[in-house]
Amino acid sequence: MLAILHAMNRLQISFENINRKNDAEIVLTHAEIESNHEI
Repeated sequence: MLAILHAMNRLQISFENINRKNDAEIVLTHAEIESNHEI
């Protein structure tokens, strides 16, 4: 039972890391789009 909980916890952490990376990429692309509009 503990092993299953540990595995689920690791999965959740990796999902959170993936989501953070995606959020950072979305923010970056928005910044790029806005800087392109200024030109």
